[in-house]
Amino acid sequence: MKGEGAKGTGFVSLCTIFVKTIIGSGILALPFVVLKLGYVLAPLLILVSGAVTVYSLVILTVCAGRTVDKEKASFMAVMNAVFPGYGFIPEIFLALKCLGVAVGFLVLIGKESANLSTHFIGTSKTASGGWVLGLLGEKYFWVVAGVCTIGPVTFFRKIDSLKYTSFAGLGCVGYLLCVLLCDLLLEGKTAQEVPVFSASPADLLKCLPLVIFAYGCQQSIFPLYAEAQDSSPVGMAQATGVSVFVSSAVYSAVGVVGCMRYGPATSDNILENLPIEKTQFMLARVFYVLLILLSFPLQVFPLRQSLARLLPPFTESERVQRIVLTTGILVGTCLVALVVPSLAMAQKIVGAVATPVLGFIIPAAMYLKLATPKGGSPPYGPVLLLLFGAAVVVLSLSSLALKH
Repeated sequence: MKGEGAKGTGFVSLCTIFVKTIIGSGILALPFVVLKLGYVLAPLLILVSGAVTVYSLVILTVCAGRTVDKEKASFMAVMNAVFPGYGFIPEIFLALKCLGVAVGFLVLIGKESANLSTHFIGTSKTASGGWVLGLLGEKYFWVVAGVCTIGPVTFFRKIDSLKYTSFAGLGCVGYLLCVLLCDLLLEGKTAQEVPVFSASPADLLKCLPLVIFAYGCQQSIFPLYAEAQDSSPVGMAQATGVSVFVSSAVYSAVGVVGCMRYGPATSDNILENLPIEKTQFMLARVFYVLLILLSFPLQVFPLRQSLARLLPPFTESERVQRIVLTTGILVGTCLVALVVPSLAMAQKIVGAVATPVLGFIIPAAMYLKLATPKGGSPPYGPVLLLLFGAAVVVLSLSSLALKH
């Protein structure tokens, strides 16, 4: 059931989209991870988490190749083939995860854009420069503006159509890294040293979920698998391996450089360390908003596909269904971001459960069912992945409980 063909998404486009899917707002917390774990353990944790992510992605594509046609690959289809009648479970987790991340992106866009506007043109909620200037200082305006700006892109039928926005998003990441590196070279590192190695159990408990969530990309593996020119196990392993390796290198670089520059003052959001008064740092914030804005369609696409599988078909036209579902997602996420901007805790709980369940537990369970011979011993890799996923769920929820 393996699918290969001359047509489809090429290797470079596949890796570009996948890297952009991986790198999102999670990158901003990595200097804080380096601060807590040190210059050795933090990059090591980033690399190990990346390796585990590659393994989980590879076994997902292997499961798909053994059970369903390439064009029909999805969490629901593969799960139903392995565990008949339970395909809705991963789709629900997938929909909740994408919805939570998409809403979170809009909230971040609104908040950061309003802050930039307030600084740039001197507006505030009590601005006397007219209602237009006052409106530019409102995060609600920027949430709606963000949806209206990026909305047309989300109606594309294929995820390959997002490769150009992905290139632009990676350019924003590159600028952030360059700004941090130049600031380190010009200003020097902080006088207060950060430990080279720190293994405090409390810090590890706090940082592991941050690193794991930074690799939350499983929602896009099946759309990319379905469109890939080479969807063989080797081809997908190469694409996911390169994508995760590039992401890990960027994560480690941003984490180490950011922590070296700001030392013990490093925030869990590195943007808060960048003085907005300096032009280069203000531009870094602008590019961050663009990065998040360009990441939004990469959540809408799998969410739309998931809803299409969960909901009964209401039209025979694929185009009409795509337009209706996409419009509903845009309006729904916008309204939630406007009406309930304090969803942070709910989003964190969903992320704490959905990311490891989709990324580790479900792939391991499906592969164990397919690969374990009758009466034989299960392969060790999926068993360890299953236990790792369960441990991440417990640690993530424990970390959230300790914070509140």
